[in-house]
Amino acid sequence: MAMIYDATAKLKFNEDPVLKVKDIELTVRSDADVLLQLMDVMQNKSEIEGAREAITLLFSDDDYEKLRGLHLKMDDFIEIVRVAVSLALGEDPDGDTEKN
Repeated sequence: MAMIYDATAKLKFNEDPVLKVKDIELTVRSDADVLLQLMDVMQNKSEIEGAREAITLLFSDDDYEKLRGLHLKMDDFIEIVRVAVSLALGEDPDGDTEKN
């Protein structure tokens, strides 16, 4: 019989990070499918075009609407995308890799 290894205990189901902007909490999608799509977007699009597409991948429609309601300046919008990508990848947005 083939060896069976149960990796369930090592996985983090439904543990998406949360990004807080002002008083709004936004859940950052971090599943593998989203991250694979995100990698393609970041490699094949300009920064502005990629940021717009990335934000729709990283956040639910409801959270995206909350972000739109903040009327962010472009620099702030790009910063939100940068931080969300870092969180989705399991990294500290300030540059340190999280210890799991």
